[in-house]
Amino acid sequence: MKYSIIFLMFFKSAFAISQNIQQLTYYSEILDQDRSLLIYTPSEFNYSLDRKFEVIYVLDAQNREMFDFVHSSLRFISNQSNFIVVGIQSPYLEIEDKVYGRNHDMLPTAKDENVKDKYFGTNSNGNADNFMKHLEEEIFLLIQNNYRALPFKLAVGHSNSATFLSHCFLEQPDMFDAYIIQSPNYAYDNEQLVKRFKSFDQNKIKKKKFFYLSNAGEKWDGWQESHVVVYSILQKIHSDKVHIIHRQFPESEHWSSYSKSCLDGLSSFIDYQFHNAENVISYHQYLAENNIIELTPDHINTMAYQCFWKHKPLEAIEIIEWAITVFPNNDNLYDSRGEFYESIGNNEEARESCEMAIEILRTKEGSMDRDKFQNQLNIYQKNLDRVKAHNGKSP
Repeated sequence: MKYSIIFLMFFKSAFAISQNIQQLTYYSEILDQDRSLLIYTPSEFNYSLDRKFEVIYVLDAQNREMFDFVHSSLRFISNQSNFIVVGIQSPYLEIEDKVYGRNHDMLPTAKDENVKDKYFGTNSNGNADNFMKHLEEEIFLLIQNNYRALPFKLAVGHSNSATFLSHCFLEQPDMFDAYIIQSPNYAYDNEQLVKRFKSFDQNKIKKKKFFYLSNAGEKWDGWQESHVVVYSILQKIHSDKVHIIHRQFPESEHWSSYSKSCLDGLSSFIDYQFHNAENVISYHQYLAENNIIELTPDHINTMAYQCFWKHKPLEAIEIIEWAITVFPNNDNLYDSRGEFYESIGNNEEARESCEMAIEILRTKEGSMDRDKFQNQLNIYQKNLDRVKAHNGKSP
């Protein structure tokens, strides 16, 4: 695939490594068109050169504010926000005597002739199936081959691009691992997607899914009614395999609801994926077992602290206990374990953990820099003294 890149570089401060946004243009053989992407990489991408990143795909990024809102919001949600963000732009093209635009990309083939005329014009129809193929065979491979991308994919779509993501879920649910679907047009083509949701086969879902659905106060024909029907169906799908979240923003208009629902959807996703011990452990076990990443004690420790800083000490403890089974000779993991147990008032477990951290550290004295060893020992000893001072009382 031939493509060119324009770099738009932004500097956070004199003390920070730059983060950048690239505008990438390429020719799609599947769509037979020139297309464009916006690609955001966080500052960590530039200096953590052995690290891989989850990817968020934002549809309708020809509306630049949608793409910018997603990558700009991440840092305000959580420290676990180091995603690559890919903005997929739908162009407006005049091809010979026909027009090709956003609706063609986003909407499945319409059956009703009147719907065809309304959304696509004469002798034209929805191209969603072909656009799905374009994503899978061109865009996903482009990102995978040129960026340090993990296989985990989150998709964000609003309005007709939310309709497209619903189409993806119905046709190939494992195309994305997580869906943020905002104000979709389920009234489209005489409720075509509503009918398909009713006959959806849950056995098509092979991997665990996060599915966020929202709607605003749209007053258009059939929008609210069709949304209610789909949500009632999704309630039955909700299980250990598909985590469904539904939100309503009735006081917001269709366009203005984007910021509220997107922020809520991203926050809900990060909380579900990275602040839940079961999900954190199973996800990282999968990555390690498939040789996608190499687990390190520092990385798992960081994941545990993400939960701890979100006031979820029990989740942090579960993660750190797992980390210790994987890395039983890592002194820092025991020190973290001590802090987590101390926070819930279990001073006996905290004391034992602090003592174990010191014990393991002492076995490394001969192989460590003397000053580094002494500094680490001082920290661990200070933590142990503080725990002992509690005298069995909650801190």
